[in-house]
Amino acid sequence: MNDAGTDGFFDQIDQWSTEIWRKHPWLKGLEGGIERNVFNAEKFYRHWLEFILPLIGISIGPWSRHAELKSLFHLINNLNPNYFRSDEIRKVVNKTTYLRPDQRETLTFKITGFFRLMGNTNWNPYQLESPEILEKWWDLFEEKDAWSGMDWLQKQDFRVPASLGGFIAWNRFHRGKLPIGDEHPRQWVETCAKPEGPEQAWKWDLKASIFAGEWSHADLQGVCGQFPQCENCLLLQTCNWSAQKNGFLDKNTIETRIQKGRWDTLKTEELTEWLLEDHDLQESWMNLEGVTEFRLKSIDHPKLLE
Repeated sequence: MNDAGTDGFFDQIDQWSTEIWRKHPWLKGLEGGIERNVFNAEKFYRHWLEFILPLIGISIGPWSRHAELKSLFHLINNLNPNYFRSDEIRKVVNKTTYLRPDQRETLTFKITGFFRLMGNTNWNPYQLESPEILEKWWDLFEEKDAWSGMDWLQKQDFRVPASLGGFIAWNRFHRGKLPIGDEHPRQWVETCAKPEGPEQAWKWDLKASIFAGEWSHADLQGVCGQFPQCENCLLLQTCNWSAQKNGFLDKNTIETRIQKGRWDTLKTEELTEWLLEDHDLQESWMNLEGVTEFRLKSIDHPKLLE
């Protein structure tokens, strides 16, 4: 490994994942990039339309009122990506009677951009996942759809970082907080490329996504998902999230543990403090009583008696 980043995040999740890789040997093939499916241009274009049409408010399917859009799906058979004019696409789009002017404009832009991208790369899947071409993909996805666009590319068998959960876990570790607003996936792509370069960025995205609990469907349990299990995390000592949150002392974490029935992690004094906590104590005892009653009711009665 050349450079795992100054924060050591990838170094440590690499160590964390060792046991998981041992128990699930099939991950080695996935990490190494299992042999790709034969690239099918017609299928790829169809999936592109199925992805972008709903994003601009256009329903698809045989029973939708936009069934006339099927002419758009046939463009792949009638256009040469190396030699075409955008007005050819606009002409086909304008034949759709139910689309608003703004939808027609957006659709023309996205389909034209797609074919130009294919022409510039000669449909080469390795070029289509390169950092330079990702910038062009992001132009087509638009800012608000950048993460879902990366997820779509990954589902099309492109080796690109697309784990929003992994990015959130990295932010917890590195910054001690969640991403601000809708941060663009560009930073995550660049971060995953630091250890071994862009060609291996997919591998680190995979490990981060498992660490973030995004593979629970495959019986791969992560520790930094929606409810971080900091007490079971190998990164606990160096993670800025656990340092800032000071273990389990924050109110939301206590509520989370109660909801999950993790009573063994609660101390009597911190539970008592949490039950009685109220910023308006001096102003209103009635308010305190109401809050305490609500919190007491939220706890299973036998557990409270214990």
